[in-house]
Amino acid sequence: MKYALLCAAVLATTLPPLCAAAELSESDFLGDFPVVLTASRLMQPAQDAPKSISVIDRAMIEASGFQNLAELFQLVPGYYVAQRNGYTFAVTSGLVDEYSRQMQVLVDGRSVYQPTMGGVQWDALPLAIADIDRIEVVHGPDADSYGANSMMGVINILTRRPDEAGTTLSVTAGSENRRDFLFRWAGGEASKQRVTLGWQQNEGLTGLNDSTHAPLFTYSGDIDVGPGRSLNLQMGYVGGTRGAGDFAQYGNGTSLPHDQRVDSQFQQLDYRAGLSDGGEWLFKAYHNYLMDKETVPVGPGAPITTYHGIPVYLLPGSYELDLLSERWHVETQWNRPLNDAVRFSLGAYARHDAVNSPLNYGTDQDLVAASWGAFSHAEWRLAKAWLLNAGMMWEYHDLVGSRVSPHLSLSWQPSPNHTLRLGVARAYRDPLEFEKNANFALTLMTTAGPYTERLYGSNPGIQPESVLSREVAYLGRWPEYGLTGEARIHMDSLGGLIDLPPGEKPPYHLTNVGESLDRGVDATLRWRLAPHAFVQMNYAFLHIDTTLFAKPYFPPLLVSLLASYRFDHGIDVSLGYYQSAALVMISSDRPPAYHRTNLRIAREFKQDGHPVRLAFILQGLGADNYGYNYSAPSPARDLLPRQALLQCQVEF
Repeated sequence: MKYALLCAAVLATTLPPLCAAAELSESDFLGDFPVVLTASRLMQPAQDAPKSISVIDRAMIEASGFQNLAELFQLVPGYYVAQRNGYTFAVTSGLVDEYSRQMQVLVDGRSVYQPTMGGVQWDALPLAIADIDRIEVVHGPDADSYGANSMMGVINILTRRPDEAGTTLSVTAGSENRRDFLFRWAGGEASKQRVTLGWQQNEGLTGLNDSTHAPLFTYSGDIDVGPGRSLNLQMGYVGGTRGAGDFAQYGNGTSLPHDQRVDSQFQQLDYRAGLSDGGEWLFKAYHNYLMDKETVPVGPGAPITTYHGIPVYLLPGSYELDLLSERWHVETQWNRPLNDAVRFSLGAYARHDAVNSPLNYGTDQDLVAASWGAFSHAEWRLAKAWLLNAGMMWEYHDLVGSRVSPHLSLSWQPSPNHTLRLGVARAYRDPLEFEKNANFALTLMTTAGPYTERLYGSNPGIQPESVLSREVAYLGRWPEYGLTGEARIHMDSLGGLIDLPPGEKPPYHLTNVGESLDRGVDATLRWRLAPHAFVQMNYAFLHIDTTLFAKPYFPPLLVSLLASYRFDHGIDVSLGYYQSAALVMISSDRPPAYHRTNLRIAREFKQDGHPVRLAFILQGLGADNYGYNYSAPSPARDLLPRQALLQCQVEF
């Protein structure tokens, strides 16, 4: 209570005058390209990586002021974030997809891609934004490193190591009755431990039944197992309830307001051992479990059909919409340098997926699928200015058999500050259980008796989606000005895209009906003005030609800017600007262009020797603050409200 009152008092006072930062030395500007590990599973400077990578570092995460993990990807060029309600987001690169099925998402190398509907259920990740160290985003296919479902990109969220001893308490309050609490403790001697406890609560967006009540627990431990070896154990849980159903959206009464219960947990083990020949051996094992339990009430509303011209109405009742997904995964990897010019990695994995949903699959039995694969990557310094990267993944999946995903890139580096890279890759996306084995039939009681609607059926002959990607990329660094930048031109030919066949009536059978040619340019420029000041600008242009008839396209233009500056007296001021062109759609009722501006003002000081940080966040300063609601009835858009938040964090 003492520190909460202190935070309120500081906010109420006038901030000291903003002063220029202290004079900087030349070394403050001479940072190298970031070191990344996601693109090839080898630790590499970004200029040596075989693919373009964007890095969201800790400074950007804090400066953005974003409270939802999915919103952070507005900081990545070419990524579009669609918000359905207070807790449901879609993050896409390419064609807008509610489930983001063509993109792989990892947390510390652990895939959180859902084998049920694909993509990621962002609100069900046992992860606090405060525990994220950085996020690496690979642009374009990376299936040679992470297999199927990596055909349009890979997001790898890397958490902070548990070696920052101390205790942190954070409280956030503001619009939509938001009340977030977070407690973090880290410590230990030979073995380092971190425990995070959290609680998130809000009422969601105005006019929707989309509240969130979510308890959180995560643990990370670095266990001392001897010289040259490391063992990390992690586990986590997030649960609680989410508001679901909306009479305004489902006006026929098929989904009245109710609560959805979430039970999401994971366990993960990572072991690393250095070898005498300069190489290393890695082993990873993890288990994901996600259960969404939903009893959906139904009742009177608009007529759901007619019988001999007579309207048919629902009678009060309910149906179960439970969805379970579970994954067991093990993998091993061996990295070794052959000489000063060549190093490589070899590895293999095995995976067991199980899904269960009586409503979606017409059975109360688990649907089980196994997959396994082997991968390799080689980095070869052909000459001082020339670098070759080659990778390949062979995989087998119970649903579709085997396939190979190769990648090749050649980089010309005339100086340490400039790189030109050419790359080509082939990748695939495996069909989901729902796309291959759906049997969705819903029976409801009506004024005319039982009414059954069979919406989806199976398609045993469905095949993987595929992409052939080509890119030209340039990375540059101008240390005398504190500038780094990257630009990429890409062309992606997608085939076998899974969608509904034109003109088909229920029951629908998802099948390979579409092709798409994506051509685009994206660029990032980062200007480091001072040790605690930066400006990052992102730009992306995309043109898509597709035969899909029901899909919205990607917005042809995305722009974002994040600027942060630290003044004297520990005051940080950050401004974020995010712009999207209107989505290109066949339908005339398309989501409009939007502009959204966010402001964050924070102050750091000490009270009784304890570091305290107080932050005020205002999201949506200007007009046209639209977010794309991809499931709403006409018009397909929601006006996102302006939100004001106050955060107080104390370290002990």
